[in-house]
Amino acid sequence: MIPPPPGLTVADLDEAVRYAAASIGYVTDPHPEHPDGWPIAWGDPNKALDVRPITLTGDGTVTDAMVAGYLAKYSTKGTEVTGHSSRRLDPSIIRLYADPNGTHTERLVQAAWDLGEHWESLRRWAHMLGFGGHFLTKARRYSVTFAALRDARVIYRRTEAHKARTTTKTALTVKTTLTPKQP
Repeated sequence: MIPPPPGLTVADLDEAVRYAAASIGYVTDPHPEHPDGWPIAWGDPNKALDVRPITLTGDGTVTDAMVAGYLAKYSTKGTEVTGHSSRRLDPSIIRLYADPNGTHTERLVQAAWDLGEHWESLRRWAHMLGFGGHFLTKARRYSVTFAALRDARVIYRRTEAHKARTTTKTALTVKTTLTPKQP
């Protein structure tokens, strides 16, 4: 991992995040349901922004483990609540999920399908709104790899399974030992 430039502090990062959140925004093109377009910004400008430093030592209010858990929770949520299906779409069912005048999700599916006339991969991934890659970027030098996570999960599961077998054997042994003798 590359260290930050000398002199860069947590306060500098806090200020940069607050500045970006306050100054970066976009308004979409007009739509029949929203003639002025939809504003897209980082949160509600009328609410306080909650910026907290992340510690790697586990002694701050927000630790790296807490952030990993939060990201895992929200990055694996499904899209079913939006009425969208996660299965691949084909010409026989595309009209069930795509509509150029429909909901935001239906418009995104339609756009991916239409653009797929020129780029085949977009049509293949229309059910994912045209995105066929990983939902999460990762780099060996910066973060943990999926292979390392899989290996850790295998070790954890095997350890837990071994504990369960050992506990069961111990319980059976104790139960057998406590059986009263018959006269």
